[in-house]
Amino acid sequence: MASPSSYRSPSSPSRHHTPGGGVSSPLPSSTSCFSSPAASAAAASAAAAPAASLKIKVVGVYDLPPLPPSASLVLTSTNSSPAKGGSGVGVSPVPLPIVRVSLPSLEAPNGAPQRPPKVFSTSLPTSRHPTRSSFRYDETLTLSNLGNLNLGGGHRMVLSVVIPKSGEGGEDFVLGTVAVKLGELGVGKEVDHLFTIDVSNNSINNNNNNNNNNNNTCKTVSTIRLKLHLTAPLRAEVASLKAFSAIYFAAVDTLTDALSSKLQPLQPSISRASTFLTSTSGGMNRYLLIPAVPAAVAIAASFPLVAGIFVVGFPIFLPLLTFFLLFLFLGSLLGTTLLLSTRHGRRKFTHSVNPLVTAFMASPLGQQFVFETGPRPSPVQLADHLLPTSIWHKLGVSLAIDFVGSCSYLIPAAGEVFDLAWAPAQTVLVMAMYDKEMPYLKYVSFAEEILPFTDIIPTASLGWCREFLPTLVKGGGARLGEVVGQYGKGGKGKGRN
Repeated sequence: MASPSSYRSPSSPSRHHTPGGGVSSPLPSSTSCFSSPAASAAAASAAAAPAASLKIKVVGVYDLPPLPPSASLVLTSTNSSPAKGGSGVGVSPVPLPIVRVSLPSLEAPNGAPQRPPKVFSTSLPTSRHPTRSSFRYDETLTLSNLGNLNLGGGHRMVLSVVIPKSGEGGEDFVLGTVAVKLGELGVGKEVDHLFTIDVSNNSINNNNNNNNNNNNTCKTVSTIRLKLHLTAPLRAEVASLKAFSAIYFAAVDTLTDALSSKLQPLQPSISRASTFLTSTSGGMNRYLLIPAVPAAVAIAASFPLVAGIFVVGFPIFLPLLTFFLLFLFLGSLLGTTLLLSTRHGRRKFTHSVNPLVTAFMASPLGQQFVFETGPRPSPVQLADHLLPTSIWHKLGVSLAIDFVGSCSYLIPAAGEVFDLAWAPAQTVLVMAMYDKEMPYLKYVSFAEEILPFTDIIPTASLGWCREFLPTLVKGGGARLGEVVGQYGKGGKGKGRN
């Protein structure tokens, strides 16, 4: 590949750099993506409502194949330049290619005919290599108001290296193409990558490794270097949650700072008391043994009576115990939330969950969930992305689902109200894990949770048995046959001895 220092400006029409980093050109307006009516409408729409946009910086194309003779290609001063400096008679012209970006239609409604793709083009290159068929661009195209990107849907952006036609006659000559999946870009990340160009003519084929020993075989690989930067606004609910979190954490920081200033005068007294308790803990333990002995005797003597009362009054004590445990759980959850809301707690919590958040945000589904890049992912898609897929992990999740569904029996009558909220959530989880194997299981799951006194049916565990039990039985039977066969061979050998 040619080094950047080897490039020099071609003897094409004069050019100047725009303030945005792009390059303007005196070419006709049809070759520029910024002057078309569609681009103007897209820019106006983007100014009215924020939408996803993609910045494509075309750095250069390298080692293009030699241009074969073509009667329809007429080289003029607008698409070619001398191979060497000067414009004297007998100097062979070198065609100057442009890079054309074809973006598929992203906003066609369901069932409607596919709209034609949006096409954007760069200007002519700013410089070229003196001996190689390599060109430098340093031009940025901004594709605004992209609309429904659907990062998880497999949309591809096609870039073509084209020698444009001259005048009314002739056709564009496509030197090669490369397809880039939009889902692999990632919102907010600048991707600097060297893509291999799939050359369209017969002089080179990048899709196989067969090297033909003839004069038409090109030993170099054509490439194009791009810097891609995809930006998109946050979804409304995510932006609202972010704003609320900022206000909440600011309030918590203000409160903790005020409490710290109030408790600051008491800090010496607290330190002295802590030191005293630590130094005298050994001696105090001896004095605690005196009341501990009769208390232990009383507990041991009254244990049968307390156990009998608990067994007889179990139907009454169980709801009370459930409410107590629920109150304890909610209190612990509130305290943990307040603790994690402090500066120190946020640092520890962020350090713990940062790998999981980073992995989720790096996935197309996570990008689609957080940013306005298309339709929102469904709850089933989110659950399918987050839930485990291994056999034993799915068993653990299935048992947990059935356990939560059966907890309504702990609180008679009132527990059935809990099923109204849990039934849709359980159905989503069952669909994410077992809908491919048992499409009808989601109906059974919703019915057994929504109907009274049917929570005892372990729907998720039945789905696990349907998916994995035949394989386990088959594998276990084969293993058992191997063990029996080995035991039989050993017994026969022992008998012969």
